[in-house]
Amino acid sequence: MAGDIVLLSAGDMVPADVRLLSARDLFVSQSVLSGEALPVEKFETLPNQPVRRTRIPGREELTDLANLCFMGTNVVSGTATVVAIATGDETLFASSARKVIAQRSFTSFDRGINNISWLLIRFMLLIIPVVLLLNGFTKGDWGSSFLFALSVAVGLTPEMLPVVIAANLTRGAGRDGAAAE
Repeated sequence: MAGDIVLLSAGDMVPADVRLLSARDLFVSQSVLSGEALPVEKFETLPNQPVRRTRIPGREELTDLANLCFMGTNVVSGTATVVAIATGDETLFASSARKVIAQRSFTSFDRGINNISWLLIRFMLLIIPVVLLLNGFTKGDWGSSFLFALSVAVGLTPEMLPVVIAANLTRGAGRDGAAAE
């Protein structure tokens, strides 16, 4: 709960977004939030040095503030006494999670893949009765015709798999290419 005092030491997970009251040689791994590979030193007061800038020049990131630690990070070394300033859904970690799972709108490519999938499903639903009727009228054995039509339905499913895989690979390549630019 906000306002709670917590003692942190090496190996502890930070339980909430917290502000440092006192710290001694505190290094925190915040790679889960900022992507930094190395632990970051934290202080109870902001140092006189300018705040480190990461990712976007000229834009201060919350994770760059030396007197704050965030839920989901862990203490690598040192000790600290902290006060919780945000818990649960109000934390930076929770807001990041909401952004990741937010529903995105369908693009024209997504609609195209969806249309192709439904076209293949309709084709399969159309071809099965046709096979059943043709085979039933020509052979006269409706029981084996039904089993044959069923086997055609089962056989069509893996036949559509390369189309689905190609569509997903195309989508992934398009997304990776857009992310690289």
